Amino acid sequence: MNIYLGKSLAGHDKNHIYVIFKEESDFFFLVNGSTKTMDSPKKKNKKHVQIIKHLPGEVRALTEEINSLDELVDSKVSKIVECYDDYINSKK
Repeated sequence: MNIYLGKSLAGHDKNHIYVIFKEESDFFFLVNGSTKTMDSPKKKNKKHVQIIKHLPGEVRALTEEINSLDELVDSKVSKIVECYDDYINSKK
């Protein structure tokens, strides 16, 4: 299973990073482990989300530990998002 990250391009959550939990025809369901959990994901139009294709090594290692959607829990999601945020902030 591949885990993808997405960056919100519009709305009050612009520039926030999420894990793409589920995909439907025109929408992504996004989670971040804290405010948007697995039980109540954020539904966002696909055109308002930029998929992050190039993940840093630390984030890729965290995502590779998860073998199935059943293993994806809020604590792991928040760790992935936090790790990516730390990476981006260290580049500034």
